[in-house]
This record gives sequence, structure tokens and C-alpha cells, in this order.
Amino acid sequence: MKKLILLIGIVGLLFVILPLTANADIVANGTCGDNLPWTLDDEGFLTISGSGEMMNFGDEDPNWYLYINRIKSVFLDDRIALHLVTVDLIV
Repeated sequence: MKKLILLIGIVGLLFVILPLTANADIVANGTCGDNLPWTLDDEGFLTISGSGEMMNFGDEDPNWYLYINRIKSVFLDDRIALHLVTVDLIV
């Protein structure tokens, strides 16, 4: 019985979460490393996925920085290695 209730709860959450994410349109995208694509949706969600080392931007701004005023939240894949300069740009 507990498993059935848990399954119903998970399915219910999917019906709530999926429509929220499905309605977001991609407004910009690019890469910030050899295997690190990024996307920014119209709700301000910046997603950086993939694995590997993020480019060291040094004195340059990353290409997603053009949209810094539109970014409301950031998701970083846990397989990404960040440089301290890049961490300062995100935080």
C-alpha cells in the first residue's frame, strides 16, 4: 500500500513539474568548454551541462554573460570543474 501511495505521489509530481519546464523556450545557447553546452530559457534558468573543465575566461566574460540580467537561477552539472574566476561570475 505504501508503494502504491508513493507511486501515485511521484506520478502526480510529474504532472505538476513537466508542464512547468515544457513551456520554457530557449532564448540563448552556446558552449563554455569542450563538452559544456549551456542554455538560457525565457524564465531565466541557465543550465550548464556536460562534463569537463569550464573555460578559464580570465579577463573575458563568458558568452552567457550577455544575458546576466535575465538569469534568475543556475543549474550546473556536478561533473563540471570550475575556475575561481567563473565562480565569481555566477555567484
